[in-house]
Amino acid sequence: MAEEGIKLPPQALDAEKAVLGAALCDERAIDCIKDAGMTEHWCFYEENKVVFSAIMDLNLKGVPVDPLTVSHALEMQGRLKSVGDYYIDGLVEACVTVAHTEYYIQVISDKFLKREIILPAVQSAQADIDTEASAMDIITKLSTDIDNMKGFDPLEITPSVIKASIAQRRKDSLESGFMGISSKWAPMQNLLGGYRFGKVCLLGARTSIGKTTIALNEIRFQIAKEKNPIPTAFFSLETDLDEIYEQLAAEHIGLNLHAYSQGKVTDKAFLDKFDRGIDWYMSQVPFYPTQDSMDIDKLCFSIQYMARKKGVKFVVVDFIQIIKDNHVMAQMRDERSKRSYVSKRLFDVFRSTGVAGIVLTQLNRDADIPHHLPLNERWKHVPQLKHLKETGSLEEDAYQVMLACHDPEEDNPKKVMKVDLLMNVAKNKRGPTGTKYLTHLKQEQKIVTSNRSQA
Repeated sequence: MAEEGIKLPPQALDAEKAVLGAALCDERAIDCIKDAGMTEHWCFYEENKVVFSAIMDLNLKGVPVDPLTVSHALEMQGRLKSVGDYYIDGLVEACVTVAHTEYYIQVISDKFLKREIILPAVQSAQADIDTEASAMDIITKLSTDIDNMKGFDPLEITPSVIKASIAQRRKDSLESGFMGISSKWAPMQNLLGGYRFGKVCLLGARTSIGKTTIALNEIRFQIAKEKNPIPTAFFSLETDLDEIYEQLAAEHIGLNLHAYSQGKVTDKAFLDKFDRGIDWYMSQVPFYPTQDSMDIDKLCFSIQYMARKKGVKFVVVDFIQIIKDNHVMAQMRDERSKRSYVSKRLFDVFRSTGVAGIVLTQLNRDADIPHHLPLNERWKHVPQLKHLKETGSLEEDAYQVMLACHDPEEDNPKKVMKVDLLMNVAKNKRGPTGTKYLTHLKQEQKIVTSNRSQA
């Protein structure tokens, strides 16, 4: 405890005791701790760090957690005396109700961020004010400190955190046959093995291929699953709000959007169903039409907010090349340096929040398939990693890379309303690469598994 007259940094002793007391009494509190990603480092008081570690180690081993088992574990470790014989009993008394555990964890996390992230950055900036450093230097340094914020990551990765992560991935693979979040399309799922939490999947294509439609079909699949739907957010830097929800609802009910836009869909019951679909998706998918204001700082903050406050697990960003410059990027001279900066920021925010997701990107002109050429010549132009356009280092940082193009064997893909898409999985860490086929039903804005042979 602090001596009288000494001001402590941000901390919340009562909240720490309440959470630990709840964990000693009810396993549901431990589930809340896991869901929040809380570690012992969030606790300010050393006694609470010791008890927290003992609780989570026992839970990881499958040992029931209660005051007796925790006391015994600490005694075996020779740490019970440092905590105090009666301290654990006091934690149980501090637990008013398990129902408030999530709130107390939020209080602790807020104090943790203020104490370990914000306060040092502010103190550093304060110390620089009376030096010869320019205002821009101070602002840039402060911004870098914020960029490097680990959020809810522990200050150091403990063995218990690593083992818990491995155990969870193993559990997921045994129960579902994959790790992370499954794709809508079976051929893609079989190749990718799922979108991994904390990792970026890059989806690249030339203009008018349908990459936004692919992403929206994947979003609709995730949130409309009958079993275990995935909370999802979509950050669009070019698509209008009304178009997004119309497309989601149209794909859901099989509405021909081309006929709808021409006023040819007149069945009132069908249109009412369409309106209900729009209402439902508006309640399920946080969508951010950000054409005018989204720079990388706001984008990363928004992803962090949605992950930590709204429980979002799957994120789509459309698309990387038109993310606006922040003040750091404004000082960079070339586009590649800017894209590398954006790439690193996105990679870090996916990793720190633990969300899975897709980042859309443009491919350069060399990835255009010249359909006037003979068939054997067209295949030479199937998109490859070298065709990624101004993505900086994201192709290196990305866990998976999917490159989409029209079927090279289709003679006139832009004039037909049903066209096969060749999906080239050009990168897949710890998994196979290869090509699969999907079919784009343009009038319904729907992507389905192709009838073509899937090698």
